[in-house]
Amino acid sequence: MGCCEGRGEDAKKQPTMDKAKLVKKVPKEIDIEDINSEASDNENPQINPQIVNQDENTVQNGRERYKNKAKQEKRKEIEANGIGNSGKNENGGSNKLKSEEIQLIKIEENKELEKENPIQNEVVIKIDTSKIIQSDYSPQLSSNNHTSPLSKIELIEIFQNLDKGYYKNPENKKLITPELIIRLIASLKDRDSEIIELALKDLLGLLKLPISYDSGEVLYEDDALYQINCLLHDMDEMLRFLASKLVREMLKQKSLEVDMIKRYQKGAIIAALVQANPNFTSPKYLKSNLHTLFHFVYDSDHEIIVSNQEILFFNNMIHLLNQTQLKIPKLSTHPDWNLYDLKIMKLIEDLKNDAKIDLNERKSLISPRQSYSSFSSETDTIFPLNIYKYSLEDLIAELNTPRRIKSTLLNETWAEAPTTVGSLSAARMAELFADKILDDPKTISLIIQTNAIEKLRENLKSRLRDKRESAMICLLHMVQPQYPELCDLFMNDEGLALAFTFLQDNKEGMRAAAVDILRGYYFNRPEAIERIRKCGLDFVGEIISVLTGLNSPSNVSVVLLNIRDMFVNEEGETNREVLNLWKNKGLNEALEKIDIEKLKLDAEYPMYGNQIIDSINTMKEELLSEDS
Repeated sequence: MGCCEGRGEDAKKQPTMDKAKLVKKVPKEIDIEDINSEASDNENPQINPQIVNQDENTVQNGRERYKNKAKQEKRKEIEANGIGNSGKNENGGSNKLKSEEIQLIKIEENKELEKENPIQNEVVIKIDTSKIIQSDYSPQLSSNNHTSPLSKIELIEIFQNLDKGYYKNPENKKLITPELIIRLIASLKDRDSEIIELALKDLLGLLKLPISYDSGEVLYEDDALYQINCLLHDMDEMLRFLASKLVREMLKQKSLEVDMIKRYQKGAIIAALVQANPNFTSPKYLKSNLHTLFHFVYDSDHEIIVSNQEILFFNNMIHLLNQTQLKIPKLSTHPDWNLYDLKIMKLIEDLKNDAKIDLNERKSLISPRQSYSSFSSETDTIFPLNIYKYSLEDLIAELNTPRRIKSTLLNETWAEAPTTVGSLSAARMAELFADKILDDPKTISLIIQTNAIEKLRENLKSRLRDKRESAMICLLHMVQPQYPELCDLFMNDEGLALAFTFLQDNKEGMRAAAVDILRGYYFNRPEAIERIRKCGLDFVGEIISVLTGLNSPSNVSVVLLNIRDMFVNEEGETNREVLNLWKNKGLNEALEKIDIEKLKLDAEYPMYGNQIIDSINTMKEELLSEDS
C-alpha cells in the first residue's frame, strides 16, 4: 500500500521494531556480537531494528538467577515431602540429603535447558507489536519477503499466453490471482536483467487485460512500489523504460491507487520519472517516459490535475526538460529519431506549459506541500548576528545549509531577503565579490577547491525563491569573461539548462540576470557562442522575449548591451552568421517594440536613457547593413 495508509491485513505490517525482549536464557558461551547481528538483519539501511543489548555479566547473572530459582523450587518440593528436616536424620543424613538434593536439582535444570535450548546458539526474541511504530517500507519485515519468484520458463509461458490472448477467456483469467502478481513482483528482485525484463513485460500485459481489483491492488503495496522505484533508477535503460511504462498503466487505475504512487516515499516515484528524462539515449524510451508524465498531470477527461501539476513544478520539471532538450542534437543522430521527433518535441512543450505555476502564488502552494519540504524548521539566531565575521571559506561551507533565519536584508537588490543560512551566505558572498576579491587568484582557487559553483548551482534548484535569487546574484559576479574557469564550471549542461529556465522566470530581475550570466559565458568566446546556438534550446528567441517584456530602464540597457555582445567581439568585429540569426529571430521587430515613452516615466531613465537609445540605433544600423 501507500506509505501513508494501509489496506486490510497489510495495515498491520509495521516496518520498524521499537522494542525486542529476550524470552529465554542465553548460554554463557554465546558471543554477544553474534546475538545482535542475527537479531537485526540490516537488509534495508533505513530500518535498523533494535534489541536489548546485554553484556557478558548480564548473561551470566541471568544464568545464575535461573539456577537459584530452580534450587529454591526443588528445595521447597523436598521440604514439603518431609525430607528437608536435617535434624530428624541420623548418621550424616544431612550431608547425604544435601548431595541428593543437588543431584536432583542438576537433573531438573538440565532437562529444562534442553527443552528451551534445542540449538545452543539460537537466540529467540519476542517482538512487542504494540510498540511498533509506523514507518516507511522495509523489505526485511514484509510477509512477502520469502515469496518464491517465478522461474524463467514460467515467465516465458505467461508472456506467450498473453501474446495468444489466453487470459481473455474468463475461465483462464481466474488463474491471475494476487499470489501470481506477488510472485511476479518477487521476480523483479532477481539479479538477472533478463528475468526482470520478462517480469515487467508480464505485469504490463496483465494490467492491460485488465485484471481483477484484488489482484491489481498488490501492485500498489509498498513491496511492489519499492521495486518499481529501484528499477526507475536502474543502470539498464530498457528496465527504466519498462518500469516507467508500468507506472503509466498503474496511473490509469482509480484515484486512490494513483494517490498511493504519488505519495510513496514523499513522491519518490514521480521524482524518478522527472529526473530520468535527460538520461535516455533512445528516442522511443524518452517518448514513453514523457508520455507517462503526461498521464500523471492529466485526468481521464484531459483536465489538468492541479496538485499533480504542483508536484512537477517543485521537482524542477521545466529545468529538467530544458536539460533534456540539450540532448536533442545527440538524440537526432539515433536511427529511430525521425519516428519520434515530433511527438517528443510536442510532449516537452506541453509538459513545460503544464508545469508552469505563477510564482506569485507560491505562498498559497506551500501548505499542501509541507510534507515534501526539504528544509529545516530550526531557527538560527546566531549566524545572522555574526555574518560579517565569517570568512569566504566559512560562507561557502554554509551555502547549502537549510537552517531558517529571520528574514535578513543585507543590501538593496531585486532579490527577496534571505530566510535560510544558505541564502544569507550567498548574499554575503555577493557583497565580498563586489569588492573585487575575485581578482585575487587565491580566491579563484578557493572557490574551485570548495565546490562553491556546484553548491550555488544546487541552490538555483531550490523550492525557495530567496535561495534561488541570492544564488543568482552571487553567480552574477562569478560568471564573467575575466574568470573563464568559473564560467566553464557553471555552464555544464545543467547550468545551461538552468539559465534557459530562468529566462522564463516571473520576476524581471531574474530574467535579466539570466541574460547577464549568459553574456558572461559567451562574450568574446566563439566556442561558447557556437555551443549556445547548437545546443537544442532557442536561447536567441527567448532573450528577445525577455527584452520585449522588460519595464526597468536599467534592465533594458543591460540586456541590449548583452545581445550585441553576442555578435560583436571585444575588437569590434561582427560575426555575420550570428547577427543573421538574431535578425531571423525578430530582433529588429523587438527593438521597434521598446516603449521609450513608458520607460521615461521611470525614475531610472535619466541614468540609462541615452545608452538605451544609442544601443537601439546602433543595432538597427547593423541589422540594416546585413540586408545590404
